[in-house]
Amino acid sequence: MRKYLAFIYLFLLPLVTFSQEITVRGIVSDAQGSPLPGVTIIIEGTAKGTITAIDGQFEISAPRNASLRFSYIGYIEQVISVGGRTRIDVTMQEDIAQLSEVVVIGYGTQKKKDLTTAVAVVDDKEMRNRPLISAAEALQGKAAGVQVYQPSGKPGAGLAVRVRGATSVLAGNEPLYVVDGVPTTDIRSINPGDIQSMSVLKDASSAAIYGARAANGVVIITTKRGQAGESTIRYNTYLGWSQLRKGIDVLSTKSYRELMNEIMPGSIDPTMTKYTDWPGLVFGTGTTQTHQLSYSGGTDKSSQFVSATWLSDQGIVKPARFDRYTVRMNLDNELKPWLKVNTSINVMHLNTKDTPDNLSSGRGGVIMSALNTPPFLSIYKKDNSGWYDPNPFQPSWEHPIAYMEGPDQQSIDNQVFGNFSLTAKPVKDITLTSKFGADLLTHQWDYYLDPVRTNFGRQNNGIGQADKTTHTTLLWENTVGYAKSFGKHNISALAGNSIQKYKGNNSYIYGTDFPSDQSVRTLNAANNITASTNIQEWALASFFGRAAYDWSGRYYLTMSLRRDGSSKLAHHWGTMPSFSAGWRVSSEKFMQGVTLIDDLKLRGGWGKNGNQEGIPNYARYGLVNYYRRTPTTPLSGPSSVQVTYGNPDLRWETTTQSNIGIDLSMFNYRMNFTADAYIKRTDDVLLNVQLSSSLPITTIQTNAGSIENRGIEFNLNTVNIDKKIRWTSDFNISFNRNEVKKLEYTDIYYFGRIYSNNQDVAIVKVGLPLGSFFGYVADGVDPATGKLNYKDLNNNKIFDTGDRTIIGDANPDFIFGFTNNLSWKRFDLNMFIQGSYGNDIYNATRIDLEGMFDSKNQSTAVLRRWKKPGDITDIPKAGNINNVRNSSRFVEDGSYVRLKSITLSYNLLTAADKFKGIRGLQLFVTGRNLITLTNYSGFDPEVNAYGNSAVELGIDYGTYPQSRSVVVGLNLEL
Repeated sequence: MRKYLAFIYLFLLPLVTFSQEITVRGIVSDAQGSPLPGVTIIIEGTAKGTITAIDGQFEISAPRNASLRFSYIGYIEQVISVGGRTRIDVTMQEDIAQLSEVVVIGYGTQKKKDLTTAVAVVDDKEMRNRPLISAAEALQGKAAGVQVYQPSGKPGAGLAVRVRGATSVLAGNEPLYVVDGVPTTDIRSINPGDIQSMSVLKDASSAAIYGARAANGVVIITTKRGQAGESTIRYNTYLGWSQLRKGIDVLSTKSYRELMNEIMPGSIDPTMTKYTDWPGLVFGTGTTQTHQLSYSGGTDKSSQFVSATWLSDQGIVKPARFDRYTVRMNLDNELKPWLKVNTSINVMHLNTKDTPDNLSSGRGGVIMSALNTPPFLSIYKKDNSGWYDPNPFQPSWEHPIAYMEGPDQQSIDNQVFGNFSLTAKPVKDITLTSKFGADLLTHQWDYYLDPVRTNFGRQNNGIGQADKTTHTTLLWENTVGYAKSFGKHNISALAGNSIQKYKGNNSYIYGTDFPSDQSVRTLNAANNITASTNIQEWALASFFGRAAYDWSGRYYLTMSLRRDGSSKLAHHWGTMPSFSAGWRVSSEKFMQGVTLIDDLKLRGGWGKNGNQEGIPNYARYGLVNYYRRTPTTPLSGPSSVQVTYGNPDLRWETTTQSNIGIDLSMFNYRMNFTADAYIKRTDDVLLNVQLSSSLPITTIQTNAGSIENRGIEFNLNTVNIDKKIRWTSDFNISFNRNEVKKLEYTDIYYFGRIYSNNQDVAIVKVGLPLGSFFGYVADGVDPATGKLNYKDLNNNKIFDTGDRTIIGDANPDFIFGFTNNLSWKRFDLNMFIQGSYGNDIYNATRIDLEGMFDSKNQSTAVLRRWKKPGDITDIPKAGNINNVRNSSRFVEDGSYVRLKSITLSYNLLTAADKFKGIRGLQLFVTGRNLITLTNYSGFDPEVNAYGNSAVELGIDYGTYPQSRSVVVGLNLEL
């Protein structure tokens, strides 16, 4: 009997021992000892697991004899037996074959080591602890060859992104964004905290797979997804305060009166001594705050990532405000071992209030009005009329408070953006994917100006406006992929098709003559109504393929081909081919003795891309406008007028790009260096060609130019110290030269009309870059007369338009970004410096602040104006319209170096603290734009009054300035 009991005991003992669970703790770090957050830990044979916290710590309950599988992208997977231990520290080794990461490319992924194209990656580590409002902000200064600037500091204002320079005059210059596989040009709805990585496809060979929309580069945004293992709940929040970085001083009432007596003698009553500090009333303290709650988790069969975020950005000039509410849900499910379903849905509600800028003080521009309004005015008249105090010189020129508080207006946007995909592997090595995507957006803008307080409102007895637009974009894509290895031979192939269709409906209503008691403010109460409606549609059909081959990770060849058909153009179809090749030199036998070099790869590529963005949907047709007329008997409809000529030969712009590059890693991968050089030429540039002035329509849109960009880019990241203190650096610098190579039919084009002088300041001409300034060369102030002199460049002894020439270039000589990360114990410090050198700014704001040609208040610079013969000064005599011509007088150096952000964080709690329920608690403080080194005299050097325009570049005209801010925040992980 004892023998049987002993046998049963010995048989059951392993099972009993295995089933006894113990708590295993430890830390996961890399080969240098730095903790690795987000490492997935799974109990072998189960779906139970967890992930490491911010400091690499983990805790998991597991059977005594279980095995734990540790996996992390870019590192060799390890399986470790528990063996009854309660403490397991793991050192993960980099998977040298992957060079630390997998990069998302068009319609797939690729190991970083295998890239033969120019791709820059910005991952969530680069965005962590940076209080970002827009996803595009994450690219600024972080990716070589990518120029990101903020034309306006207004909340909700978009950023301008240029990948290797501008390629178009009329069509779009922004990159194509692909969010979880769905192409779009609008990423306002994307919460930066939801982003896992951003891959920038910079050269044609990497972007050609997106064909007719990829001429300006492609930014692939991949959002976070759930992982198998223990569920994680995160709460992230921050609160910030912002103020104007630098003000502009204007004249006091006394100085203003003295100036006006020179321009318009006796125009101001000497008893008017009141002083209102208009800039002080306009520029206040802005606030920014966000709250994000997210959940991620799952098993090896199903995973989820869900987040909800509220962002509020109140500007330094009211009422500008930007409130964004987003909810994201990413679901991944394995229905069968060979069939997976993936869903990504993002829902957005956006509420925006606007502050008019980039306008003169006479046209509603708040910024210019704050500087130009006579200082003796009050906010309200003192007669209890409820009127804002009118300008006695120009009643239509309201003061800034009237522009800020007079209109009641707001925009509301609602969007559902996402996709649903099925991925099947019916046989080994073949993957089938079908994806359906949708972008559903509604926009509503409402405006009401009461009939009492403002001059404009009284003239119209109240004004109401309503603009409503619905946008529907649908996408269906199907791909088949094949990957196979034969010994040292590795091949992969992709083929697919895509259909995308857009439809937009717009309705606009304008009404005046409202009830004077303001009891009803909706448009149904307007006595006079005008309205218009509009429908826009376009469609894009595509077929594409890609094939890649490499031999033993040493020699690479990739080719792709895409054929697109666009409804926008008369010539619907175009073909975009590309190829790239690479050679891993470090794998050759002759490199085996070179121990300093860990990896060395040479690569090159060529390809073509198209550009259909920004092209009017019906540009190939002759368009007709309809106008109302008095009804006839019998009814015969409205009158019609043709407003454009059709062009049956219209083609899309085609960009051809060649790229060569080098990737170098040294000192056990502690130094990684990348360099690229490229030539990028765009042909068939769309332009509005001038026709005879005797024709009823004087322009026609056609393909009539070529533009070239040439440049080099460098990126260097290093591990400088890796002991108790860890210090890493990332530096990138980019040089780009833009030039117009050819213009047909019309030799010169002018852009950038300045309101105050009714002259254009930007020019497009062969041999010049886009963004060139054109005007007179100021030659100082004549001490005898006070007159501003201009150089007689055509030597005809008279002052005429022939004396105009190139007076500046808004393009920088180079742009750069420099990031440093330091870690010590529980402290982390991140410093990000960003800058631009060699770019000019046309400061048109100074025309209205130093022109002294009408009743506008001026800056204190005019205190040194010429007053009597013999005065030596750079400010001319007051009252001369000659002072405001577009000239080199208003061209300034726009170079700057900026401490874009500095963040100090402290890990108050980590998993090692064994605080029940809390895996990590981090506090941080961030300063944004705290230091800006520049010689520019305006509010801020990072401006453009014409938004994202590539030809009207670097012009400052009452632009809403950027601010500097301090932010405090908290990151909690459960």
